[in-house]
Amino acid sequence: SLYIENELSVRTARAWQRYARALAWFSGKETVDSESLKAIFPYATWHKLKPSEKAATEFPKSTNDRIGFAKKLLEEIDKQWTTIQAEPRLEIYAAGVEILDAGKINKETSRLVAAAIEKICAWDHPFALTLAKDLESKYNQKVMSK
Repeated sequence: SLYIENELSVRTARAWQRYARALAWFSGKETVDSESLKAIFPYATWHKLKPSEKAATEFPKSTNDRIGFAKKLLEEIDKQWTTIQAEPRLEIYAAGVEILDAGKINKETSRLVAAAIEKICAWDHPFALTLAKDLESKYNQKVMSK
């Protein structure tokens, strides 16, 4: 990201999901929704996010108000996500996930998922790597569960 110098660890991401699940449960929801994830994000990640120089310039309080910085970061992510909703590569990602959820791994499904990952990687956008890695991870989990 342009705004942080580091990535969130897997442990931090898992904790964020667990806390969001707990919040959803306390709120009487059966599943975790984006509202719960967004509410928990600043509090689960503030101590792990190291603002970049760009963040310090655009959000001068980011070094002292890390929770506020996490909220601003989430707003920026939401803004970017909203602008790419019509992107065809999101449909490719969704199709890859659907293929993996639908059945067993064979040569054809492996080829289709590899092609989807390749098309997503060719996209020059910050979300591309995340989507490609997620699809690859889902594929590897499916292969390992055989």
